[in-house]
Amino acid sequence: MSETLLTISNPLEGERRPGSVGLPLPGVELELDGGELWVRGPSVFAGYFERPEATAEAFTEGWFHTGDLAAIAPDGYVTILGRAKDLIISGGFKRVPRRGGRRSRAPPGHPRGQRGRVAVGGVGRSGDRLDRH
Repeated sequence: MSETLLTISNPLEGERRPGSVGLPLPGVELELDGGELWVRGPSVFAGYFERPEATAEAFTEGWFHTGDLAAIAPDGYVTILGRAKDLIISGGFKRVPRRGGRRSRAPPGHPRGQRGRVAVGGVGRSGDRLDRH
């Protein structure tokens, strides 16, 4: 996330819990609002450059809305469960998943395969088979 520096990390020593992104770093505070992870601390940016409306939308009383849906265990370990919004930014391009099983196409002027990796998601039933096309 470009709006924050490192805010949560698995410990160098101690338990590295499978599925968890770790614990908040010193000075970082976390809160959940409707399941969305909010964060504040010295590693969170002050706001979007010359975009006061976007900054006002992204913050509530100093808390930055990450857009990540998360769970925080009683001992502080954070697990990311999904996204509050379906927007993905990759290589400077904003991508929103399409509904209905259509393949995503490269944006105009963007050579196919240039990035090397893409985000892929889907919904299925237990036991469904996933084929690569």
